[in-house]
Amino acid sequence: MTFEEFQYHINSIKNFMSELDAFDNLLRVISPSGTCVCEIGSTLIDDYIKLVEKLLNDDDECVSWFVFENKFGESKLAFRIDGIEYIIANEKDFYDVIQKISEKKLMN
Repeated sequence: MTFEEFQYHINSIKNFMSELDAFDNLLRVISPSGTCVCEIGSTLIDDYIKLVEKLLNDDDECVSWFVFENKFGESKLAFRIDGIEYIIANEKDFYDVIQKISEKKLMN
């Protein structure tokens, strides 16, 4: 997968999650004391992320980590490969690390 293809898929996920957040915010306006959680499309987005992981040969669910834990790089979390730490601050950083992991798998 090229970086441009990867970026397209990540942007699709970002857009979906942004729309979901907007809907969730609307629900909070309608019912400020409500405790509901908006889960519309959660299965779809989880399956889409799994598909992107499969396309990247990502057996370790790194894309899921990038999306949910690292918040698309916003959290600037570190990723370690062979004792070298990489700070993942954006899609390009993440894509480059995923490529290094793929190369390492091919060598083994």
